[in-house]
Amino acid sequence: MVRRPAAAGLKGNGGSNAAHCPSEKRCRTESALVSAASLVEHWDDAIVCKTLDGVITGWNAGAERLYGYSAREVIGRKSVGITIPETELPKILARIGRGEQVDHYETTGVTKYGRRVDVSVTVSPIRDAAGSIVGSKEATILSAISSFSISFESTWSTRSR
Repeated sequence: MVRRPAAAGLKGNGGSNAAHCPSEKRCRTESALVSAASLVEHWDDAIVCKTLDGVITGWNAGAERLYGYSAREVIGRKSVGITIPETELPKILARIGRGEQVDHYETTGVTKYGRRVDVSVTVSPIRDAAGSIVGSKEATILSAISSFSISFESTWSTRSR
């Protein structure tokens, strides 16, 4: 998710890398990876990838819009509470290291400019080709957690009167 065109690596031959791929299976795999990278890059939700010790390795355009940092500013650095509070990150990464997924973790992210945003984060393990867990992927959805809660509470209290 380092910023590069989705078609990076294509050699100007209509998307076919036949001259550069030793096997048809590898060509299909490379094509699928390019498609997946393009999808993640253009997804509206923030997608952040980290190592198991919290170093950011991927940051898509959705993360840039939500948090205000460019990929260049954050890749290679510890996340330091941007997407998940520093006090919670070690616990979540420990769960990821055990192969667990953390679904819909409601928290508050902090933008580059210090604004707090309510978000729902799903964190999943990233595995290498051998199946070993090498990092985490966070899908962050800017949520209306607070406004939904307030709306629900006011509706509930009005009905119970």
